Amino acid sequence: MSDHPVPNNPPKPGVAVAALYLGIGSLVVLVASVLLGWFVESIGIVTFMGAVYLLALFAIVCGIIALKGTGAEKQAGKKAAITGIVMGAAAVILALGIQVAVFILFIPWLGA
Repeated sequence: MSDHPVPNNPPKPGVAVAALYLGIGSLVVLVASVLLGWFVESIGIVTFMGAVYLLALFAIVCGIIALKGTGAEKQAGKKAAITGIVMGAAAVILALGIQVAVFILFIPWLGA
């Protein structure tokens, strides 16, 4: 036997890692949407914004669930959960900014 006690419930950072990957995925889809919309004429810049919002929402929800699960003590996955929340929020803010910019810039163009 060893002298080290075995914890009853070892930390499981699964939801926190899911939040991290969903946050990364939302930003990747956002960048891909802008690049495809810019270089491919048949695809609009805002075509994939729904997927960006969905991934970012899941990242924020999973991050909040993971943070509530970690509590005040220092457990595995807390930084991943916070990063997932921040990336999801950044993706939502950037996507909204891009949609507003496209709306403002192209409405005068449609009227001409």
